[in-house]
Amino acid sequence: MDAIPPVIIQIWKANRSIAVEQITEAASSSQLSDISVEPAFRNNDGSLFVQGELNLPMRSDLVARIGNSQPQAFTFSSEQYVDFEPVEFEYKGVFVRQFPFVWTQAQIEVHGSVDQSLSPKLRNWFLEHFGDADAESSTDLQYALHFLSEPKYSDQFATFELDLGTAQPESLTDLLEILVSNGAVEIGISTELAE
Repeated sequence: MDAIPPVIIQIWKANRSIAVEQITEAASSSQLSDISVEPAFRNNDGSLFVQGELNLPMRSDLVARIGNSQPQAFTFSSEQYVDFEPVEFEYKGVFVRQFPFVWTQAQIEVHGSVDQSLSPKLRNWFLEHFGDADAESSTDLQYALHFLSEPKYSDQFATFELDLGTAQPESLTDLLEILVSNGAVEIGISTELAE
């Protein structure tokens, strides 16, 4: 199959909606002021904060003031997700297992001929879906990824974690495309607490 099954797209959209609703509800709170939705983390000098060997930026869900306090970064950690029986499907010749998962705590496992040459491709994918890090403070959603962990590699295996933020489901399709094109023979999408 060369397309993601509609049921998988529906699952992705439903899980994304949970994450988006958390952010939009918080952003509309009357207790908060000077709200910035999904800003990129910054160093004290205002430069973009990057972390890990891949030098990747990160986003918080929200930065705002409570009363007269200094601005605070908020990252919501929900364990809400759409529950379903695991779904298995084939995508471009690769076996994919979709388990229940939290949109902001996705764990990706890749089996096959994968090694550290995958890392720069993951970096490029992340930055493409990270959005404009220099966008002015906004109360609008950024439709962006928030975090990609450093991939861990072992023999014929790689794993990494994602905070998909408010990125569109197409970002996951693009990720599968990269994994399929770089030696994957089996892919798993899950969240440990949701299994």
